[in-house]
Amino acid sequence: MPSSPTALPHAAEEQPRVGTWQLLAALLVAVQGLVVLAFAVYYVIGAPRAFSTFNVLASAALFVVAGAGLLWVARGLQHGRRWARAPALTWQILCLPVAYGLVQSGRWYIGVPLAVSCLLILRGLFSNRS
Repeated sequence: MPSSPTALPHAAEEQPRVGTWQLLAALLVAVQGLVVLAFAVYYVIGAPRAFSTFNVLASAALFVVAGAGLLWVARGLQHGRRWARAPALTWQILCLPVAYGLVQSGRWYIGVPLAVSCLLILRGLFSNRS
């Protein structure tokens, strides 16, 4: 047993430091993941009956995988993991044109919050501490 308390490693020293912007990015990615999961449930419940059951369930399964992946990435961002930045960045780059299309089609009430969240997440991903 070491005689001095400085010989023991501290858990805080082993953890990477996470800044406020990166925590905000992690929170917003988690919210996006929860929205994708909620959409999967909505898609199964509210899908038009013209679609085949297999297609609806397969699409919903893809939404569940995407939502769970986003929650995993959000956890990685929260803990300062470097691997989490690339998938978060890729997702935001894919969501920005979707947000633009939503605004152009008159669904600004969905497109504007999506665009704002994407831009805030991008700011968090490119912060000094991340």
